[in-house]
Amino acid sequence: MVTDWKQFRARFPALQRQVWVNAAASSPLPLPVHEVAHSHLDDLLLHGDRNVGAWLAGVQQTRLLLARILGGAPEEVAFTPRAPATR
Repeated sequence: MVTDWKQFRARFPALQRQVWVNAAASSPLPLPVHEVAHSHLDDLLLHGDRNVGAWLAGVQQTRLLLARILGGAPEEVAFTPRAPATR
């Protein structure tokens, strides 16, 4: 799969006005993430954690997509909790 980086960047509205060199803390959200986050919060509001199975399936779908974008295998993609900020 060849990634069309111009199309990929178009999903990040903030990148039309600014450039992020290193966004280790908080970075701009792509539109699909914004939409899914809102949907997830609505689901929590209306149903609590009743749909946790679907949420976990979404993690696996995300792993597959990310592996495809990066040219790797799904088993090479790991999601870890963020490291707490130390000050």
